[in-house]
Amino acid sequence: MELESVDVLVVGGGPAGLSAALTLGRVRRRVLVASDGPPRNATSPAAHNVFTRDGTAPAELLRIGRDQLAPYDVHVREERVVDARRADDGRFAATFAGGDTVSVRGIVLATGVRDLLPDVPGLAQAWGTGVFHCPYCHGWEVAGRPLGVMGAGDHALHLVRLVRGLSDDVVWFTGGAEVDAGVAESLERSGIRIRPEPVASVQASDEGLRSVTLARGADGHEVVSRGGLFVVAPQELASDLGERLGCPVTESGRLEADPTGRTPVAGVFVAGDAAPGMQSIPFAMMGGSVAGAMLNHDLIVEDVPV
Repeated sequence: MELESVDVLVVGGGPAGLSAALTLGRVRRRVLVASDGPPRNATSPAAHNVFTRDGTAPAELLRIGRDQLAPYDVHVREERVVDARRADDGRFAATFAGGDTVSVRGIVLATGVRDLLPDVPGLAQAWGTGVFHCPYCHGWEVAGRPLGVMGAGDHALHLVRLVRGLSDDVVWFTGGAEVDAGVAESLERSGIRIRPEPVASVQASDEGLRSVTLARGADGHEVVSRGGLFVVAPQELASDLGERLGCPVTESGRLEADPTGRTPVAGVFVAGDAAPGMQSIPFAMMGGSVAGAMLNHDLIVEDVPV
């Protein structure tokens, strides 16, 4: 494919990016998808809550999505976009890592986020198999087991209450963060135990999580048997392209956009985990489709002025 000019550049080859590309391709837009690196859920054995595809491996889900782009003028390039700027002609100039530049009329940023996991031995190795971030995505598989939640603040409190719906045996590992006495009493009445000690490590096997080890005093440790652990972890944008293009970043670390994915920068849309809102595969797919449709609307307004 010649790189000189396309209608739309979709940056990101996950569910949001492929959905945007499909929507745009079906209205005869010439689309280039820049895909770089594994998806955020690459370590998970299966994707869930995906209608008709529940339980499909993440890589297989993306393969199906790519295959379904074949009838359209959509092309996927396995290379990172390292820069994008408004050109003098009003279009955008996007530059790939290898130096190639493409001129585009509009951009959909589906670049996602990175999870910044706590530096706890064993935690990263069990991410997606015994340690999770979302009970809607992974709760069914560990339901009924002794479960834990690691983190502090309102987000962790919300997560603890969600996880209690999956198990009668839930421990909240607060890492020493203070919990309101009234809240703690209410949680304990609901069967949720609170442990303030720091988590020293987690232990997992091929079958999933086995236990959480707490640090107690200078040399002491306590092993708490758990069959799954949900973690509140901060995130960061996986790409700085939005900021390079002038898109504001929200207090929660996402790219600012309205419900259609339209950012304050004309011609730039965002979809998926980098956009405001709930993070899940179905929401990413919906966001990509809406962003693609709304970007096409803006291009139509330019093409057919009235």
